[in-house]
Amino acid sequence: MGKNKFDWTSSLNLEKEYWAWNKHRICSQQWLNHVKGRTKWFTDWHSNYGCIKDDSRILQIGSGAEGEINFIKVGHRTALDPLADFYKNHFADIIDTQVEFIKGRGEELPFPDCSFDLVIIFNALDHTESPARVMSGVSRVIKKAVFYI
Repeated sequence: MGKNKFDWTSSLNLEKEYWAWNKHRICSQQWLNHVKGRTKWFTDWHSNYGCIKDDSRILQIGSGAEGEINFIKVGHRTALDPLADFYKNHFADIIDTQVEFIKGRGEELPFPDCSFDLVIIFNALDHTESPARVMSGVSRVIKKAVFYI
């Protein structure tokens, strides 16, 4: 018996259902405060290593609608998610308009080598078809080996 093939379309549809069903919780002030607090903890930590400065380039892979990238207020911030268009259309009230949202997959990072100072992957690696390809891409696009996973 062969290995089951990953069903990407079904996976994305289930993700959309999750986000739509939980929008009230995700957009609640209580949840957003939780994400802000988590973001403050790791931005303080990474700032000590020079990864988060005014001119930093920061990437979050699998950001979701309320990803940490929305709460970092310095640097050029990019969010890569296969549902980026869905989030922009359905969660515009909580997405920071200064963040560049790009539709894409972690397995196929559309960025040049050494283009980011910090890469964030939070609760997303387990949603990929190939975590090894994602990590290989991260090692290619990050300037030095400092990332948040």
